[in-house]
Amino acid sequence: MINIGPELMKEIFIDAICGAGFNNIGSAMDMQNKGYAIFTGNQHNEDWAWDRKALNRLTTEVLVEIYVATKRNSEWGKTHKI
Repeated sequence: MINIGPELMKEIFIDAICGAGFNNIGSAMDMQNKGYAIFTGNQHNEDWAWDRKALNRLTTEVLVEIYVATKRNSEWGKTHKI
């Protein structure tokens, strides 16, 4: 059995957040303003990516909050209780 220590748990949540992406432009801009996302688009398209280094500086508890908020506001979250 794999021992899931605090660092591995943190990495799992970072992977989950990055995989979930952003629900909308507003949430992407909010995360950018907080320093957790980077604008990667251009004048023709709007796009953001999670800043993994910034996320890694957060506590696991904050990462869980970000993940739950992201899932809760997603299409999946609208049909499933979190």
